[in-house]
Amino acid sequence: MKLLVSVHCYQGDANQVDNLWPAHTQHRAPIAIISPQDSSVFHPDAWCRIAGKRGYIGPDSLDRQWLQLKALREFDADWYLANDADSCLLSPGLPEYIFSRPDVLWSNKVPDDIHVRPAHYPLPRFALQPPYVFSRYVLNSLLSMGQFPIHDQEKYGRYGDSKWVQTPYVDWFMMALADYTGVSTLGFLDGASCPTSECPVGSSIPGARHSGCTIMLDLVRNKGIRFCHSIKDAGVFADLCKARTAYLTDGKS
Repeated sequence: MKLLVSVHCYQGDANQVDNLWPAHTQHRAPIAIISPQDSSVFHPDAWCRIAGKRGYIGPDSLDRQWLQLKALREFDADWYLANDADSCLLSPGLPEYIFSRPDVLWSNKVPDDIHVRPAHYPLPRFALQPPYVFSRYVLNSLLSMGQFPIHDQEKYGRYGDSKWVQTPYVDWFMMALADYTGVSTLGFLDGASCPTSECPVGSSIPGARHSGCTIMLDLVRNKGIRFCHSIKDAGVFADLCKARTAYLTDGKS
């Protein structure tokens, strides 16, 4: 089995890539840094590719995700562990349950009920947050029909007074692309996504610890959670690694 670990980032969160680097190298697999053409990131111990334009939200970010998925297909890999700069897998190797479903796009699957959608909204009411794990079969399926109509406001709703669809975020895009191409999605059995640092929307500079940090530490320490998002602070990552070690030491795995 050929695994590729990818980290999708930009210059503004390159420090987070460095913070979580030990989590990526532990898999003993090739690592690819995928970053925008106008905010490229290079790392001496990784393959580096550029694709798309920088943008936290909006059509540029959705087109960038599409182009970066296409870039992943250039690598000789059977399976992909695709991270944002602030996500990682805390233990080496993919769990066995992943391999039993090579037809599934795995992620931290979260509800999107906070959004008021049009009555005719056709998509499932959840978002897919990183990390993402998928086989080459799933990657080919996601790319099989071309980019879906990301500007269709009549179908997907409107973001304020803009020309954007209602929630033009990458986690929405991954769900919508999977739905468009008929790819099944499942949430990790041992994953969690919640803020662990106070951080303004769109910023990559962590502040004080968020209340979600306590929740994440408890989930890792006592429930065996290991697919984690969002980790923006080196100290939080260090504590999560200690929590994972304590979980394994207690023989709960």
